[in-house]
Amino acid sequence: MKNEVIELVEKPEWSQIELFVAPDEMGLILPPLGFRGITLFFLLFTTIWNLSSYAMLITALKSGDLGGALFMIPFLITGAVTFGIFLYLLKAELAILMDRQTVTLSRTIFGKSFTKVRAFDALRGVDRVVCYKSNHQPVYGIGLEFEGARDLKFGSNLKQEEKDWIQSEITRFWKRAEEGDLHPRA
Repeated sequence: MKNEVIELVEKPEWSQIELFVAPDEMGLILPPLGFRGITLFFLLFTTIWNLSSYAMLITALKSGDLGGALFMIPFLITGAVTFGIFLYLLKAELAILMDRQTVTLSRTIFGKSFTKVRAFDALRGVDRVVCYKSNHQPVYGIGLEFEGARDLKFGSNLKQEEKDWIQSEITRFWKRAEEGDLHPRA
């Protein structure tokens, strides 16, 4: 492994992802998506879904149809979930911090952070993984595979060039740490 060459993939010029490398740690910050791609889809979908659901609920309530109003509850819940997904895609920031002891994945939305921490020594691989399926087709992201702990998956919404670059950077850092050769890149 000492002489193993890890291919360097250059950061795409258009990417807004920030990379920080220090002698014993590295960090990546993936900014929120903003209004593009899948975020616009969820905005359109959640708007139409919620307007239709609330219109039917109001109609049922005005006509005194309690059964119809109760029937609408799952549709209202679905609308709330899709709106939550839209907000997450619009505003959530993802950060990854790796040092000799830990790998930390933190998702932050509206000032609230959700953090997962794994032992760096348990890291067994950095690979392209299926994050979820859309229309029975796999959607790939980056997976950090750990021994004895759940894997960390992220980046399913990134473009392939960004995924390749991030995978390259994390793999290079991990391999340098295994070799005991953590120094900043020139």
